[in-house]
Amino acid sequence: MHDGNHRILSISIDLDGSLLSDFEKIPDDRIEDLRGRIHEALNPIYNESLMIEIETLQLVLSHVDRSKQE
Repeated sequence: MHDGNHRILSISIDLDGSLLSDFEKIPDDRIEDLRGRIHEALNPIYNESLMIEIETLQLVLSHVDRSKQE
């Protein structure tokens, strides 16, 4: 699904399934990519939007980890 300038990925999977580890790599790779884009010479508003996306992805990963432990 595509929403303006943002890509939205909606996937429902069983948290006990083997595909989970593959899907966990998607946010990890995206976080690494976003961190590489942040630079002090860039517009602070742009950098802030990157940080918001990074924090959101980290929150998603923490929820996945918590769900796996339950």
